[in-house]
Amino acid sequence: MRAWIKASLLVCALAVLVAFKVVARSEPVDVAASAVVSRTIRVSALASGSIDFDRKVQISPEVIGKVMRVLVKEGERVERGQVMLVIDSQTLQSEAIQREAVLRGQELQIREQAINLKFSDLVKQRSMTLFERGFVTKASFDQAEQARDMAGVKLEQSRQSVLQARAALAQIRSEISRTVIRAPISGTVIMVGIKEGETAVPSTIGIAGSSLMTIVDPTSLVATVNVDEADIRNVRHGQKVAIDAIAFPDGSFEGEVATLALSPKRPDPTAPAAAAQARNYEVKVRLRRGTDVPLLPGMSCRAEIFVTSGRSKLTVPLQAVLTPSKEDVAGKVNNDEEQRSYVLVVSNGLATKRWVTLGASDDRFQEIKSGLRPGESVIEGPYKTLRFLKEGNPIVVSGRST
Repeated sequence: MRAWIKASLLVCALAVLVAFKVVARSEPVDVAASAVVSRTIRVSALASGSIDFDRKVQISPEVIGKVMRVLVKEGERVERGQVMLVIDSQTLQSEAIQREAVLRGQELQIREQAINLKFSDLVKQRSMTLFERGFVTKASFDQAEQARDMAGVKLEQSRQSVLQARAALAQIRSEISRTVIRAPISGTVIMVGIKEGETAVPSTIGIAGSSLMTIVDPTSLVATVNVDEADIRNVRHGQKVAIDAIAFPDGSFEGEVATLALSPKRPDPTAPAAAAQARNYEVKVRLRRGTDVPLLPGMSCRAEIFVTSGRSKLTVPLQAVLTPSKEDVAGKVNNDEEQRSYVLVVSNGLATKRWVTLGASDDRFQEIKSGLRPGESVIEGPYKTLRFLKEGNPIVVSGRST
């Protein structure tokens, strides 16, 4: 008897529980919905780098010598061709005087050899006349002819010596001109690395005195960023770019792609193995003029390169797109890879599953190539409700966005 009563109570409890679940399942669920409308999708590639000047000239001496005058200061504006620094040229001037004297001596030798050649021609002509008349021997005529030929050779040697002397003089004069350092471009001096009285030394290894000053064109500000090899194929000249400088987090700067490297950057030998195997391509982004924000070279930045033209397309919020379970995929007639996504459409107070074909996306919206019509509403949240929502569940739209 007691066993029968316990069994009856258990059956009643299960019945009440099932009835409660049925009632609970039939209650509408509050959801947020979004309209299917056309929006502008701008697919982008992300990259990081730093701000720098595209036109930057580091000036090094081409001759060794004591610095006599430094005519510019850091931060000063200079024009192309303006004298900025003067190196002592006294030693070079003395050498130039010596080479001028050598040149004049060589030119006098040419005059002398020309006179000798003219005289040798006369002797040869007279010897030929006397030989034809039989007054001199053949040996005498041959000697006169040889003397004439030797005079011609010496004249040619003197001419070549003059050419050498002129080249040497031009070289020393060129070195003298290099003692006056002029601005190669118009811009601003951002570094002066030498003082009056110090010695300027031509070098490529960065020893003291080898770097005189640096000039930049302040209007050539660029962002140099590293684009991953997976994204570089979509980057083109002229594409729009949004630059976010870490020093100025409140806004972005507009720019466009100016140059793209044709080969990847050399890996850093000191970097970890995984980082050393990464392939990045250097892209320079020209910043638009007109900004009052004082961007400085060396500042870190993040670039968002918009690799599409941004045409209007039918879209839904990203969070509204769901990935089907294995059972859903197995039950589909068309099992295309690009169609393995769906959305829940609001239809007569019920959640209705709709398979869709996806296109491009940005950080907020997903393009829908097929499966939806403009004006329909799709459920976009809340996520903790959406993830468990099934087709046919009753719903109440409590929030709607466009």
